[in-house]
Amino acid sequence: MFKLSMTGKGYSLLEVMIALVIFASGMISFLMYQARAGTTLFEVESSQMAYSLAMSLAEDINAMTAEEFASFDEALEDNNVPYLDSYIYESLKSLQREDGYPSVSPFDSRGESLFNKTAKQYMFYRAVMIAEYTEKTGLSYESYEPHSYLRHIDVIVGWPRKGHGSLQCNNFVTMDSNCNYVNMPVVRYTAWTGE
Repeated sequence: MFKLSMTGKGYSLLEVMIALVIFASGMISFLMYQARAGTTLFEVESSQMAYSLAMSLAEDINAMTAEEFASFDEALEDNNVPYLDSYIYESLKSLQREDGYPSVSPFDSRGESLFNKTAKQYMFYRAVMIAEYTEKTGLSYESYEPHSYLRHIDVIVGWPRKGHGSLQCNNFVTMDSNCNYVNMPVVRYTAWTGE
């Protein structure tokens, strides 16, 4: 009679299945980590772009001459109302870019203005809110004091969270929970003659 003899051990089907389950659970954890890392990277990169856009507009406001800032203050006649920067630049024609086009919202993911271009997903919108400094701080000054001519300007940038790219985050009154917002404050004097 013929006899089979096994000198080495092989893996049973149960051992192979357990190994596959362990491997699959490890791969699922790794893929979930990759998805979270991708979301975090998107949020960090888009936040950097938003801060750059806010800083750019804040620098434009700081670079205004006294006359331009007085016009700016008058143009935004309703205090504590957000004005998109397209309105700001249209009302202040002297603040045009070198190519003659106003810097308007929205901006794409590289921070380029979409003036006369087709809107895409994940757009950045900028707005400005201006108020008297006394309103923001709760302090009061006599009308002849220099502090009464201080203005508090909020430069706000809104953009959609990952997965909500088609949202237009340009409503700065009722801020959407699916949008991110950056607020950069600027304080300037307006129309003070020093008398």
